[in-house]
Amino acid sequence: MRTPVRRALSLFLDAMSSRVASFWVIGAWIALALVWLVPFQLTGQPEATLRGIGNDWLPFRAAHWALVATSAVCGLARLGKDLGRLRLKRSAGRPLPLEPMDSCVGDLEAAQAALGRMGFAVSRLEDRVTGVQRRWSLLSGSLFHLGVPLLAAGLVAHAATAGSIQFRLIEGQSSDVPLAGLAAGEGDWEALPSSAASLTLETLEPSFFQDVLLFERLAATVVEEGTGRTRGFSLSSPLWLDPFTLMSVQDFGYAPRIQLLSPSGEVVEEVIAAAALFPPGSLDRVRLPGHGYTVSMVVYPDHARMGGRDVSASYNLRNPKVLMGVERTFPSGVVEGRRLVSVGETLGVSGMDVRVAEMRRFGVLRVWRSYGWPLLALAGVMMTAGLGCRTLLPARHVVVWRHGEGLGVLARVDGRPGRAAGLPLAREVGRRISDGASGKGAGT
Repeated sequence: MRTPVRRALSLFLDAMSSRVASFWVIGAWIALALVWLVPFQLTGQPEATLRGIGNDWLPFRAAHWALVATSAVCGLARLGKDLGRLRLKRSAGRPLPLEPMDSCVGDLEAAQAALGRMGFAVSRLEDRVTGVQRRWSLLSGSLFHLGVPLLAAGLVAHAATAGSIQFRLIEGQSSDVPLAGLAAGEGDWEALPSSAASLTLETLEPSFFQDVLLFERLAATVVEEGTGRTRGFSLSSPLWLDPFTLMSVQDFGYAPRIQLLSPSGEVVEEVIAAAALFPPGSLDRVRLPGHGYTVSMVVYPDHARMGGRDVSASYNLRNPKVLMGVERTFPSGVVEGRRLVSVGETLGVSGMDVRVAEMRRFGVLRVWRSYGWPLLALAGVMMTAGLGCRTLLPARHVVVWRHGEGLGVLARVDGRPGRAAGLPLAREVGRRISDGASGKGAGT
């Protein structure tokens, strides 16, 4: 006899795992979203405000965790039922069917032997023989149901911890530079994981589809400063820095290395800048603060002449030339020189020379971090495996009993209700029993 405490606990768990509880929890979340999130979204509130309401406001948090709790209790209740179904004797004790799907000749000993040869787990009672094949597939429903609370918990963890950081990184530059404020970036820099703060961008290689402004490939390689290991990633295949963090390359641009040379050829000032010089024809300016010059540039990555104009035949860096102009920063507007030059060619200004010594590239990189990803991945595997087993490898049940002058056979396939689903199996079992009883299939 159950104690009042156990009875109350049982009633509570039954209520938590019921469809009514699930409907109320899901309905409460939808109501909260309609009342609080949708109106704010329609009035144009910032995304950060909406995210803060959905993640941090107490009613939303309560709805999130209620979803986790109800789905977890439901999954555990389903697991208990499925574990009970694994017991052969329990399933063998059900009332016998009124009518068989198929009839055959033989006795229960022949039926037991035939089912054993077919790979069934067999249980023998006085008036029947039962068999279950792929018995482990009975747990596929529990696997799917237990994946649901993991999915809910992963979504809650993702909403609470997800963040991203975007920054520009020039070839040869370390990712600790954005942390020092020396490159443009946006996001929560304090949350940048150490795995992302110890990388140097080694190469960035864009290629375009049939010379149109469409990436065919945008690949990058980074070097881990601690280990020296080189790792590659691309636009379509991000780099996992750790189980919670991944990094992707989203765009690229040109980073010219501009040098100011003395009359003797000595480099007196050098600047490497991530400039807005792509697509071809874009104009940007880079300051040489030490000597008061501003260098304006238009880059033609694959220079050609068409109709008397300088153009770029493609978007790929094949024959780069730069329309370079040098102006005095103060007084502004005083042009010292302007000419189309090749990479490495100098432009003379006031007894000094300016040149683009090298045309590097920079990548627009984004780092995403979420502590919910492992839970989401595990939930996806569990739910996919549960559905796959249930659909592709369902458990098969057979009951054979004395019926008339022979044996009656009834078969059932999990997840496929109806007589048509079990009829082929019942006929196959009946044939095997008849063959075994007559000696034809004894050796098979």
